[in-house]
Amino acid sequence: MDESKAPLTREDLLTLTASIAELEHRLEASIGSVAERILESVFRLAEALQSRVSDLERSDANLKHRLAMLEERLTEVEKRLNLPPQ
Repeated sequence: MDESKAPLTREDLLTLTASIAELEHRLEASIGSVAERILESVFRLAEALQSRVSDLERSDANLKHRLAMLEERLTEVEKRLNLPPQ
């Protein structure tokens, strides 16, 4: 008789069930591992982006301070040019 057409025995079903359970366990472990790696990567990216944002904010504050100094100096020059000499 052809083996592909042979009826399944109880032992065959138990073996198949065990194989499926083992496969399910391996898949769950793999999915958990992948999820953990994804989370680690996301957190590393978030930390890098936070560091970059902090640098940009510091740079922005420095530029604003320098601009304020230039505006103050320009105002002093304008005062000198517009006031008649004493």
